[in-house]
Amino acid sequence: MPQCSVAKKDWLDARVLAESVRLDHHLLGVLETYCSEVVLLRDCTRLDAQLKQEIIRLINQMREMVVRHCYNRVAVAVVNKTTRVAQVVLS
Repeated sequence: MPQCSVAKKDWLDARVLAESVRLDHHLLGVLETYCSEVVLLRDCTRLDAQLKQEIIRLINQMREMVVRHCYNRVAVAVVNKTTRVAQVVLS
């Protein structure tokens, strides 16, 4: 982390922001709240990403277990893109 040559002054930052809000409030826009559909879409997108990471983690665990128990064979986990079902292929 880079070192700052001047000490950080949060109180000064807060004072400058308060002064800006007080003097230039007419220039500030109104914050809009997101509709429930946007919030739901963001939640679903976040959940989808988490589930994909979990699938990858579980596939890696499964591959390690197969390799550990079948040490004379090589196991490869293959995920079918349409069904999203993982299959272990031994070779």
